[in-house]
Amino acid sequence: MWARAGLMLVGLLIYSQITHAITLNVNSTASIKSAAKTIAYGLMVYYHGNQTTNPTQIGILPQPYYWWEAGAMWGGLIDYWHLTNDSTYNSVTSQALLDQASPTNDFMDTAIQSSDGNDDQAFWGFAVMSAAEHSFPNPGHSTTQWLTLAVNVFNDFVRRWGLDGCNGGLKWQIFPSNAGYDYKNSAANGGFFLMAARLARFTGNSTYLDWATRSWDWMVGVGLIDLEAEGGYVVFDGTDDTKNCTTLNHAMFSYSLGMILLGSANLANLTNGSDSTLWMTRTIGLLNGTTAFFSPYPNATGIMFETSCEPFNTCDTDQQSFKAYLSRFMAGTALLVPSAYNAVMGVLISSAQAAARSCSGGTDNATCGTKWYVDGWDGTYGVGQQLAALEVVQNLLIGGAAPSVVEDTVHNLNATTSTMPSVVLPTTKPESSVGTVPATETQPPGPIYKLSILGKTRITVSSQELVNELCDEKKYHKAVSGALLQVRNGIGDGLFTAFHDEHNWGVAHRVLMPSFGPFPIKDMFDEMHDIASQLVSKWARYGPSYKIPVTEDFTRLTLDSIALCAMDTRFNSFYREDLHPFVNAMVGFLTESGKRSIRSQWMNDYIYRDSTRQYQQNIDLMKSVANEVIKNRRANPVDKKDLVNAFVLGKDPKTGEHMSDENITNNMITLLIAGHETTSGLLSFLFVLLLKNPDAYQTAQKEIDEVIGRGPVTYEHMSKIPYITACLRETLRLHPTAPGFSVLPNESDPTKYPIYVGKERYEVQYDQALGIFLPRLHRDPEVYGEDAEAFRPERMLDENFIKLPPNSWKPFGNGARACIGRPFAWQEALLAVCLLLQNFNFRADDPGYQLSYSQTLTIKPKGFYMYATLRDGIDPIHLEHNLYGKVDASEKMSAKDKKIEGMGNGTPEKPMTILYGSNTGTCESLAQTLATQAPNHGFKATVKTLDTVVNNVPKDEPVVIVTASYEGQPTDNAAQFVSWLEKLNGNELSGVKYSVFGCGHHDWQATFHRIPSLCDKLLKERGAQRIAAPGYADVANGDIFNDFDKWTDGPFWKGVSKEFGGEEDKNVENHSLDIEIRTNVRAANLRQDVSEAIVKDVKVLTAPGESEKRHIEIQLPTDMTYRAGDYLAVLPLNHSVIVKRVMNRFGLPWDAHITIKEGQQTMLPTGQLMPVFAVLSAYVELAQPATLKNVAAIARSIPEESARMSLLALTESPESFLTHITSKRTSALDLLEDNPTAALPLSSFLTMLPPMRIRQYSISSSPLADPTVCTLTYSRLDAEPLSSANEDSSHTNGTNEASSKPKRRYLGIASNYLSSLTPGDKIRVSVRPSHQSFHPPLDIASVPLVMICSGTGIAPFRAFVQERAKQIQAGRTVAKALLFVGCRHSHRDCLYKADFATWAHIGAVDIRYAFSNEMDKSAGCKYVQDRLQHDIADAMDLWKAGAKVFFCGASRPGEAVREVIMAAYADEAKRAGKEKTKAEIEEWFAEIRNERFASDVFE
Repeated sequence: MWARAGLMLVGLLIYSQITHAITLNVNSTASIKSAAKTIAYGLMVYYHGNQTTNPTQIGILPQPYYWWEAGAMWGGLIDYWHLTNDSTYNSVTSQALLDQASPTNDFMDTAIQSSDGNDDQAFWGFAVMSAAEHSFPNPGHSTTQWLTLAVNVFNDFVRRWGLDGCNGGLKWQIFPSNAGYDYKNSAANGGFFLMAARLARFTGNSTYLDWATRSWDWMVGVGLIDLEAEGGYVVFDGTDDTKNCTTLNHAMFSYSLGMILLGSANLANLTNGSDSTLWMTRTIGLLNGTTAFFSPYPNATGIMFETSCEPFNTCDTDQQSFKAYLSRFMAGTALLVPSAYNAVMGVLISSAQAAARSCSGGTDNATCGTKWYVDGWDGTYGVGQQLAALEVVQNLLIGGAAPSVVEDTVHNLNATTSTMPSVVLPTTKPESSVGTVPATETQPPGPIYKLSILGKTRITVSSQELVNELCDEKKYHKAVSGALLQVRNGIGDGLFTAFHDEHNWGVAHRVLMPSFGPFPIKDMFDEMHDIASQLVSKWARYGPSYKIPVTEDFTRLTLDSIALCAMDTRFNSFYREDLHPFVNAMVGFLTESGKRSIRSQWMNDYIYRDSTRQYQQNIDLMKSVANEVIKNRRANPVDKKDLVNAFVLGKDPKTGEHMSDENITNNMITLLIAGHETTSGLLSFLFVLLLKNPDAYQTAQKEIDEVIGRGPVTYEHMSKIPYITACLRETLRLHPTAPGFSVLPNESDPTKYPIYVGKERYEVQYDQALGIFLPRLHRDPEVYGEDAEAFRPERMLDENFIKLPPNSWKPFGNGARACIGRPFAWQEALLAVCLLLQNFNFRADDPGYQLSYSQTLTIKPKGFYMYATLRDGIDPIHLEHNLYGKVDASEKMSAKDKKIEGMGNGTPEKPMTILYGSNTGTCESLAQTLATQAPNHGFKATVKTLDTVVNNVPKDEPVVIVTASYEGQPTDNAAQFVSWLEKLNGNELSGVKYSVFGCGHHDWQATFHRIPSLCDKLLKERGAQRIAAPGYADVANGDIFNDFDKWTDGPFWKGVSKEFGGEEDKNVENHSLDIEIRTNVRAANLRQDVSEAIVKDVKVLTAPGESEKRHIEIQLPTDMTYRAGDYLAVLPLNHSVIVKRVMNRFGLPWDAHITIKEGQQTMLPTGQLMPVFAVLSAYVELAQPATLKNVAAIARSIPEESARMSLLALTESPESFLTHITSKRTSALDLLEDNPTAALPLSSFLTMLPPMRIRQYSISSSPLADPTVCTLTYSRLDAEPLSSANEDSSHTNGTNEASSKPKRRYLGIASNYLSSLTPGDKIRVSVRPSHQSFHPPLDIASVPLVMICSGTGIAPFRAFVQERAKQIQAGRTVAKALLFVGCRHSHRDCLYKADFATWAHIGAVDIRYAFSNEMDKSAGCKYVQDRLQHDIADAMDLWKAGAKVFFCGASRPGEAVREVIMAAYADEAKRAGKEKTKAEIEEWFAEIRNERFASDVFE
C-alpha cells in the first residue's frame, strides 16, 4: 500500500500531557482551566489585602514585592477571568484597582511615590486597559470607569514627555528624588507606546495613534529599538539622558520587547493600506526578536526563559515575573495578527507544558519555580513565579475566550486554537443554529463536522453516503495538505504529493502505470520472495524466545522489497544491526515533515533551525542515493522490465516526453516512502488482529496448510487464498494505515461559493478542503452493521466484498489519484503472510495488549511484540529447504507433535510444564504456587501461558493446565490454544499426560467452567492421557486457593506420583523461601513506582452514615484509550494498617529489608535488597483467606499442644473450616495474631501469600467527555471483620492476649487504596475491554436502551448516558433510553442525581428510581427489580423497538432482574397465543444473552 493525501485523522492529533503535580493537556480546555485555577490560587496566597482591616494593605503585595507588580498581578487576574470565565477574584480585583487608583484617578498616590516610576504606573494602566477591553464589570461612578482611568494614565505620560532633553522620551522614574531619574528606558517608553496603541485601537481617536507613532520613532531614533539586528528586532534596556541619550545599556529584558510587540500588533490591526503593511512588518520583526527568550538549551526547544538572569541565577524579585508579561503580550499579538498565531501558539504551548512541570514544589506540590526548562521545580517560589506560570498557561485559551469589545468591530479574527471546540456544520443552510462538541472527542459527532486546529478549519466526512458524493471526480479532486504538503519539500511533484493537474504528475503516472500491471508485478515476485525469506530466516535463527519488534521488522521487510524492485538496490536490513543511511534519512525526513506540518514556517525557520538543517541534509542524502541509481543504470544498461528501466527509458504515450531526472528522483523516493510505510503498518495490524482473534488465526493457517502445504510459496498460490485476502481487506477496513485523504471542489470560481454537499445540507466555502476520515467510514453501521467494530474477515470474502456499496472501502484512495502501487503492496503482503503462517506459530508478548498507535505519515501499532515458534517438523537448518526446495506443493502439514527433549540440566529433578490461562492473574498465581511445590515432589516446573504450546504440547512429562473462563470464552492468553484444540480431529495428542484445574463463577451458569472442562474433554478425545481427575474452584465461594490446595495435595500429586514416580512431600509446613533479613539498612532508594496515570479528582458521593460510595477521576497515559463500557484495571497496594500488623507480628522495624535469593520459584523480586514494607505493600495479598495448608502450617508452629490441636482440628473438619475460616475470611495474618506464640518464620508466611492481583472497575465516564480522562465509581469497604480476635478465643493459645488486642477492621484492598489517593497521586492502571456486547450500540439513532442497576452498578451507565448527552449536544439524534436505578434514599446515596437530571432534561435518558428506604418516592417500589416490574410495559415497548438491555450490579438483584425479564417474555408469548414452557423461556434467554441482553455481575 502507498501513502496518499494529507491525513485528517482527528483521533491522532498530537497532544501533550504533563505528568506532574499540575496536569496540563494543552488540547483540553477543561485541563487548561483546571491548571490555571490551581496556579491562580497559589498566586493569591501571597496577597493579604483581603485578610486585613488595614486599608493600607488593600491592592498591594507584601515585601519584598514592589507596588508595580501588584498592578501586573491584577491585570493577569482580569485576563484570568476573561479567558476562563472564573469570577472568583473579580471582587478583590475591582477593590484593589479602585483603592490604588488614587484621589486623582491616575494611580499617582503620594503614598507610593518612592516606588512609582513611569513603567510602574504603566502596569496599573495596562490592568485598567484590559478591564475596558474585556468589559470587566465597571465601577458605578463615571470618574472611575476603567477607560477613564486608562486615559488619565496616558495623559500623565504625555505631560512628562521630553523632559530634560533627548528630543523626547519618558524618564524611567517620575520623581527626581528616585534613583534612575536620569535614565530613559524601554520599559517606560514601551509602556507609553503600548497604552497609546491600545487606546488608539479601542477608541479610534487619531491622537493616540499620533503619540504611538511619535513614541516608536523616538525609540528607534535613540537606538532602544534596533531594526538592523540579525534574526529580528532587538530592544535594549535604556539610555542616559544626561548624555543626550547617546549611549546605550545593551541589556535586554523580555517584558520590554513584549510591550512594544503588542503595541505594534494593535496598530497593524487598526490601520489600513501601507500603514498596516508597515506596522505588520514591524510586528513580525519584533516577533522574530522574541526568539532570544526561547530555547536556552538544545534539549529545551521552544521554552521561554529570561535571558539576562536565569542562566546565571541572578534574577531579582522583579525579573522573576518578566516571562508573565512576554506570555501575555505575545498572546495578544496572536489574536490581533492571525498570521502570527501558529508561531506564537507553538512556543506558548511548549512553554506552558514546561511551566506546568515546574509547578510541582512546595507542600502543595503545585508551587511554581523560575526555570521552566529543568523539567520540574527548581526550588524557587514567589509572586513572579506563580504569575509567569499563570500567564503562559491561561493564554493557551485565547482562541476560545469571548472577544473583547473592539475585536468584533475593528478586526475579524479567524484564528482559533487547538483547544477550541469543533463545530458541527449546519444541518440546513446558513441560517441554522450551530452546536459544539469537545475538541478532545475521540469519536466524530456525526457524518460531517468542522474542527478548528491552530487557526485552520477542516471539514471531515465519514459516512458512505457523503463519501460516495465526494469521490465523484467530475466534482472533486485530490487536495494536498498537512504533512503531505511538507513532504513536497523532499519529493516535489511526485505521484502522491503533486497538486491537481500538475504536468509532471501526468507524465509520471502514464509512464509508470504499466509497470504495476499484472505481468510486471508477477515478475517482481521472486525479488519479493527473496526479501521475505530473509525475514523468515531471521525469526527462525533468533528462536522462540526472541521478542519480535513487529513494526520494526515489517518495516525492514517492506523497505528492502521496494528498494530492490524500485531502485535495484539492496539495503540488506536483515543482515545489519543499523539501517542503511538512506533509511535513516528517509525516516528522519518523514518524522520531521509531520512535525513541520503543525508548526508555522516562522517556527521552522527560526526556533527549529537545527531540525531544519538536518531535514535538508536528509533530503540531500535521499536524492543523492536515487541519483546514483539513475546514473548507474544509464552507465550500465540491462535488458530488464523493472521499475528502474521504466524510470530511465519510459516515454509518456500522450506527450512523447521522457521523465526528467528531477521527476525520476522525486518519484523513486516517492515509491520507496509510499511503498513501505503503509504495507508495514498493514502487516503489523494484521498480526495484532489475528492474535486477538484465534479463530481467524487458525482458519488462515489452515487455508495455507491446505493450499500450499510444506512446499515453496509460488506466484500461483496468491490467487488461491481467499481467506487471507479477506483478512487483509478486513484489516484495512478497521485500521487503514493512511487514515484519510482530502478533496477540493472542482469549481474554481469564488463567486459561486458557498456550495453545498449532502443533498444540499452542508455548506462548503471557497478553497475549503474536505477530509475523508477512513476509520469512521469503514465502520459506518449502515454498511457494516452493529458489529462494525469486530474483526470478521468473512464479511470481506469475494462474494460479500463485491456487494459493498460504492466507495465504502477506500484504503487505497480514490480515482486517478488512488494508490498506483496497490498490486505491488497486495502481492507483497499476501506473500509475507503465507510464508510466516506456513512456518511459524505466533503468540503475543502481552496477550492483553490494547491497541495504541504511533504516527509518522501513516499509523502503525505502538508497542506490539510477539514470539514466533517454528511449527512441527521445521527447524532452522531445514528451513531453507522449506523455502526453496522441491517438495511437492500438494504435501500437507503433519499433525504429529514433535517430542520435547528433557530438561538436560544434570539435576535429579524431572521436568513438569504448568500452563495457565488468566486475565486477572488468579490462575497465574495458582500456577506459580504449584511451581513452588514441585521441587518438594522431585520436579522442576516451567510455567507458561497456554498459547505458548500451540502445536507443541510437551509429552512424557506432567502437563498441568490451570485456566478460567471469561464469560464463557478463553482468557486472552489461552484463546489461540483453545481454538487450535477445537480444530484437531485425530489422536494428535497421544503421549501428552495432563491434568486440568478450572476456575469459574457460578453466577454464569451457562458457561460455568466451560473452558477448563472443554480443554479436559478435547485433550482426552485427541489421545492425551489424564493424570488426575480435573479440579474446579468457584470464585463466588471465596475459597479458591484452598480448593486448589485440596486438589493438588489430593488427586493431583497422587496421580503424578503413580504415573511418574517422585517424592512424597513430607514437610509441608516448611515450604519457604531462602531469605535473609537485614534491619540495619535505611531506605535510601524507594521502590520505583512506574507512573502510568495520575489522579485528578476524588470525592465522596454519599452522605455521612451511608455505605460510602466514592468517585475518582484519573488522567490516563497518552497512549491509553477506552470505550464506554470498558473496565479500568487497578494494581492496588495493601493498606498500611494491614502492613503494620504484619511488621508488628514478626517484630520487624519499619526500615527492615529483605533479600530473596535468586533461582527460586516465586513472583516476588529476587536477588535484590527490598524494604519489607514495600514487599508487603505491593507484592502480596495480605487479606487472602487462609487455606487448609496455611492453617496446618501455622498450627504446627504453635508450641502449646492445646492451641495447636485446636487449630489442627479445623483442618480435619470441612464444616468447621468453612465456619471459622472461609466464611469469616480469616487470613493467615489473623491466625498468627490470634496465636502469638506461633513460631512461623517470615519466609514461610511469604510463601503462603498469593501475589497481588489487579482489580477491575467499570469505567463511569465516556471518552466523548474527555478521552484522556476516565472516572471510577466504587464502594469503600471498611467493616467489622467476620473474624475477630475479640469475638472467639477458642482457637488461640488459651490466654487472654487476644481479647486485649484492639479490634481489627476488614479493609477492602483496592477500594481503600483508591480512597487513600488524592489529586496528583500516581496510580498504575490499564484499560481492559469489556465483552463486545457490553457497549452502547453503534446505531445510536435507532437502537433504544434499557439499563438496570443498583448501587455502584450505575458506573457503566453513567458512561453510556454521558456519551448520549454529548452526542445530543453535538446535534445527533439518539433513540430512547430507560435507566432503572436502585438505592436506599432519594438524596443520601442517590449517585450522580444532578448529572442524570441534567441529562434527562435534554432527552438522553428517562430515569426510574427504586428507593428501598423511601418507597413512597419511587412508585411504591423497594428494589430495582420491583421498579422494572412496575414499569415493564415501558421497557417492553422499547424491547419491541429493538432495544438492547443491560444489567450491572450484584448477583442477587441480577438474578431477580433475569426472572422479571423472562416473566415478561412469557406474558407476551401468552398474550400472543404462543405460551412457552419454562425450558423454552430459559432457552430464549440464553439466546439473547450477549446479543440483546448483556450483564456485568460483581460481588
